[in-house]
Amino acid sequence: MIQGNDSSRIHLRQNASSNTSLELCSLPPTSRHLALSATLIGICTVTFLGNLAVCATVFIHRALRTTTNYLIASLAFADLLVSLFSMPFRIHFTLRNDHWCLDLKACALWFWIDLVACSSSVGSLAAVSIERFVAVKYPLRYPVLMTRSTGLKMIAFVWLYSTICASLGNYNWTFNRVETFEGCGKNDPLFYTVVASLVFFLPVGIVITAYTYLTKIAFLQRRRTLTNSVRPTRNPDHNRKSLRRSRVLHELKAVKMMACVVGIFCISWVPFFILVLLSFWHDLQNMPRGVRDIFVVILPNLNSSVNPFLYMAFTRELREHVGRMVKNLVFKPCCKNSRVAGETSWQTRSMTVGETDVRQSIRNRELQN
Repeated sequence: MIQGNDSSRIHLRQNASSNTSLELCSLPPTSRHLALSATLIGICTVTFLGNLAVCATVFIHRALRTTTNYLIASLAFADLLVSLFSMPFRIHFTLRNDHWCLDLKACALWFWIDLVACSSSVGSLAAVSIERFVAVKYPLRYPVLMTRSTGLKMIAFVWLYSTICASLGNYNWTFNRVETFEGCGKNDPLFYTVVASLVFFLPVGIVITAYTYLTKIAFLQRRRTLTNSVRPTRNPDHNRKSLRRSRVLHELKAVKMMACVVGIFCISWVPFFILVLLSFWHDLQNMPRGVRDIFVVILPNLNSSVNPFLYMAFTRELREHVGRMVKNLVFKPCCKNSRVAGETSWQTRSMTVGETDVRQSIRNRELQN
């Protein structure tokens, strides 16, 4: 039981803590936090618009509804979630000088969505690497192996896997208790180590293994293309090999795009996970602020804004459809408004000229009378 004096001391301590929190939350942001928040706002805007354009284009245009584009749209949707539900919390946290000024339920939501989006991003990359591996390894059997149903099942598995892993964060594995997110933090080294292994390092290992093989195939196909010219022949085996080679060369174009996506993803996220794990198992209190701002805050969020432009840079059909959609949304209303304004001014001039002619005829009649 808590005695009266002890209870009053606890209440005084809680009131002092809440007063201190209110004072910290009322302080204006420092110049460093203001500059970091402005950077994050710009990244958030670009992330939202770019990934929304990719998702909408794949959804609207039937010609883009392929297995590869479905997986790319899944990755873009994960980045879209980051811009809608993760970055705004990060910006609010930064504007308050790295102090959490919302309730703990909002903190738990931020933690959960951020982990789901990150896990599904890595899982989608792993799914795309498997799909590319099948396309290059078995080009003639690809339409049978990688159907639309197979792609949707892969996407469903990735998101279910990510949701389960993120939901495990509601329990503190290290101290065997329900997580409270006190101060909007999670002091749970065991959870972060297991989850980082399951949702990041394992999928990245799959991705690196698949793209190592695909890079090897790319060099072999490149060498064969340069040394052997494809000649027309009636030999069915030769024609079959030529068809397989042309199919492989076509699929390797998508491999180049995803290799760039994976490379930038690793540059953005590998330092983040290494620093997070080191901060739990080895005290990194003296981490320079610049290192933390770049590798923990900016780069992981910047990755979400770069991906849609990589998709459009390497996929001509996606780039053309996105360009048309933007043109229709931005330029058509302007042209329509200008056309309406022109028609209105023409009608006004016509009415003015007509009224002038009527007045002149009435004046002429009066003079004659």
